[in-house]
Amino acid sequence: MITGCTVHAGYYDPYYHDYHPVDGEVVYYNQWEHDTHREHVDLKHRNKADQKEYWDWRHSHHDDHH
Repeated sequence: MITGCTVHAGYYDPYYHDYHPVDGEVVYYNQWEHDTHREHVDLKHRNKADQKEYWDWRHSHHDDHH
């Protein structure tokens, strides 16, 4: 029997110590950029202060985005 391992792509939140799948996170991240009037920059290229602000915002907007 051969077993496989699936690699799950996602974002690790170092402030809340959890992972967020890329598929769903893009929607939230785009919403955050829109709500905070920011130009689009990939999350991993933002400075640490912006990343922290995003993760704080994200955890106040649970997986209820439709």
